[in-house]
Amino acid sequence: MSEAFQINDNQDHQHDMDDNQNYTNHIETQDRELGTKPIKSLYAKYSIATLIGMLAQAVMVIFEGVIIGNGLGTLGLATISVIMPLEMLNLALGGFFGIGVASVAAMKLGKNDTEGAKAVFAQCFWFCVISVTILAALVFFNAERIAYLLGATPDITASVVTFIKIFICGYPFLVTGQLLVTLTFY
Repeated sequence: MSEAFQINDNQDHQHDMDDNQNYTNHIETQDRELGTKPIKSLYAKYSIATLIGMLAQAVMVIFEGVIIGNGLGTLGLATISVIMPLEMLNLALGGFFGIGVASVAAMKLGKNDTEGAKAVFAQCFWFCVISVTILAALVFFNAERIAYLLGATPDITASVVTFIKIFICGYPFLVTGQLLVTLTFY
């Protein structure tokens, strides 16, 4: 009976090794795609994916305006308009970190320095998380000042401050998500 278990265990181990080899082959094929396929087709492939992401963001903003406009009226729309620069900053920071790390990691990978590329990613990821968390805390504790800086009038200041405090709590996740999404295309 123990022989049966051992044979089965050996088969499972071999199956795991085959899965790992298939994954490695997939990664190597993908790496060769970036080094061997024509630039125009690769550019189109990655541009389309980026365009879809930007369209999704635009649709979200439009739906946000429609839902809030119908539910909260003109003061709700005014609140959204005032905090829109914070949403744009989210995209800018995500792109800043994502494209920056992708560029440096690509240079490392071009020199066959996989470990260096992994180190660059790890450093940028943690720098992004820590710096954006600090930024979010600063904005959260200074939400009223930020509201006035963004142009909130006295009649919407309270709703803008509330919206900023809610929105900014997710900021580290939003920016880090932008970083990770950007890296999937590079």
